[in-house]
Amino acid sequence: MAFVSQLKESKTSTRRGSKASIVMTQSYKPSTNSEEMSVRISSNLMKRAGIEVNSKVDMLHDQDNNKWMIKKCDIDGFNVSGKDSAPTALIRYTLKDGHVKLTKNRSELPTKKECEESSISISDEGVVFTLADNNERD
Repeated sequence: MAFVSQLKESKTSTRRGSKASIVMTQSYKPSTNSEEMSVRISSNLMKRAGIEVNSKVDMLHDQDNNKWMIKKCDIDGFNVSGKDSAPTALIRYTLKDGHVKLTKNRSELPTKKECEESSISISDEGVVFTLADNNERD
């Protein structure tokens, strides 16, 4: 008989079951008949980028090279929510016409994509990253 630690698996489940620094999830909310994007970002990456809980950010997408950017804003922006001591924080917004989606097919929701860790770069402009081609269902 071999005992398997349950605590070990719990501790590695940051970013809701992912070890990636950034995880984007597109989901459907039946109560409002809307779709939303959730972006989980590790606290370690946030610290390196100078982003704090309750900061305002914008999510930008460059369709030419399929890169994303989390850009800190001074006034208007999406709120970064979470607890200062938590391993991750969350950026969440309702998808509207013109927003980039992970999938256009509602039957594939929820869908999740992790960032390519090697693609992450931090500059004064923000955090730039590329999503991996993996496609998981929650």
